[in-house]
Amino acid sequence: MRDIVFHVGIHRTGTTFLQTRCYPFLTDVHLVCRENYSASDTGSFTDRLARLAGANPLFLDLDAEQAVLERCLARVDQRTILISMERWFGSMWHGFSNNQINSQTLRHLFPAARIILTIRRQDTLLESLYRQILRGYGYPTVDCFLNLVDGRFLELGQNHTYFPSINPRTLDFHGYVRNYAALFGDENVLVLPLERMVQDPRGYFETLCGFIGTEPYYPDTAQPVHEGYSLLSSRIALVLNRFVRVNRRGAGSLPRFLPPRPLRHVLTNVVDRHAHTKGQLIDDRTRRLVMDLLGDSNRALDEDLGLGLRPYGYY
Repeated sequence: MRDIVFHVGIHRTGTTFLQTRCYPFLTDVHLVCRENYSASDTGSFTDRLARLAGANPLFLDLDAEQAVLERCLARVDQRTILISMERWFGSMWHGFSNNQINSQTLRHLFPAARIILTIRRQDTLLESLYRQILRGYGYPTVDCFLNLVDGRFLELGQNHTYFPSINPRTLDFHGYVRNYAALFGDENVLVLPLERMVQDPRGYFETLCGFIGTEPYYPDTAQPVHEGYSLLSSRIALVLNRFVRVNRRGAGSLPRFLPPRPLRHVLTNVVDRHAHTKGQLIDDRTRRLVMDLLGDSNRALDEDLGLGLRPYGYY
């Protein structure tokens, strides 16, 4: 019987680091993720699974899809199959509003799966997500991105902007964990805060590998992957993104009055290389509003799972 371990995300919580610096080196584990397309021997498995994430199950024959996925996995020699795809947590561009549908679909496709959920303190997560929006050529203000109006976050279902945005109310990790636990069982859900990877890497990777069922592997955490724009590049992007034309592959050409290079290339390889500046895009007052909103939920999550979140500032 196959042992399926599914890392669903969340985005910007060290997922790419794990996919490139940890998961490929685990003993007797077959990895399926976006960083591993060429190395995968599962045929159409990766592409099919990626397409199913976010698809409306009303128009899918999930039993037929499950049978195809099982036939693909039959080609894999290893007993443990580790799947890492953040898009299964939900769409970042829509505040992860399809998380519940995705988790139910995942339960149908892999009813015996074990779930890894990586989290990050919400104020720093939102900062990272905002920088990601800027890298993707969006240009909402911070308040628009956070659905913040007159010092308060809008209620769920309200939205005052057509830009990609995330209401901090949707980052209630306790709610997501309860949902996964109800679908897959408490013992089959592992929650790991990014802050633990930074401050206690040995404990982090021992816990992670123990849950997967493989020997511990300790990657070098000193070299980050996918650093966001610096403060200066972020502010430049906020101004110039509105003039950028984005092609189907997601490359954004600069306006005609600037050098004919993709804006992301210029900001990453020119501005950040020669004039890198640190700083916050989300101010301290807004960060306090975020953590005041979610502190009680974080405390409840900590009481349920004993994650040790308080020293990391979750509440």
